[in-house]
Amino acid sequence: MGKPGMAGRRSFNTRLLTHMPVFARLFLPFFFLLLPSFAKGEALALITESFPETPASGSLWTFTILADHPRPDEVTVRPPVFPPGFSPETVRISLRYVRPEGAGSRARPWTEIQYRFAVRGRGPVILGSFTVNSGGKTGKTPPVALDVAGADGEEEEEEILLWEGPGELAAGEEALFILRSQSRLLDGVDGAAFLRGPLPRGAVVERFLPGGASREGGAILCVRVIPLEGPVFFLPAFRLSAGKREFTVPALRVPVRKRRR
Repeated sequence: MGKPGMAGRRSFNTRLLTHMPVFARLFLPFFFLLLPSFAKGEALALITESFPETPASGSLWTFTILADHPRPDEVTVRPPVFPPGFSPETVRISLRYVRPEGAGSRARPWTEIQYRFAVRGRGPVILGSFTVNSGGKTGKTPPVALDVAGADGEEEEEEILLWEGPGELAAGEEALFILRSQSRLLDGVDGAAFLRGPLPRGAVVERFLPGGASREGGAILCVRVIPLEGPVFFLPAFRLSAGKREFTVPALRVPVRKRRR
């Protein structure tokens, strides 16, 4: 039985030190000082770019992240929750040669992550931080504050499209999502146009047009989904034209959990 007051302590056999080489005993304190830095991992250097500085409603806005890592296939990105009116239209990861400040005249290979957003609405918007990982290094972009300008002739009514469906999916189980219009602007639009757009990987997806009472209730498109794997089911945003007007179908992003046995 241990002595009183010793509960919760760890003992260290000091006799082990007497059998260690001298250089090992000298290095031991420095090893414990360096250990926390190894556990936390190194910071990944990031550079961000955005264009244009003041996006307009109905236009495209590009946000680019440059990560100091020469292998794009080894870089992963965790985006923030996108604010309303910002739908990611495309995401591209590629190699780009960068000459950072203070690094001399020699350019080095970095990984470029480029997000292109379809912008809707107007007024101040804050885009949260992106977390970028490469091997044992992690970096975070600072939040971006934007002031979205109104488009020319934006006095007419703005079309708002929203996805309706479960907030979480289970791998292997079926779910239904409905795209609804919040106005009557699309009543005369051919519904077949909404069947366009890219299909995600890692899921079985069936798109079909609603009819009857569903159509009268503002339903434009139905999507039946069976996710095959996680962690996220992602249906990218896409745009379509109707006469002289353009509409953006917002992205659908839903977490996918493992199927319960």
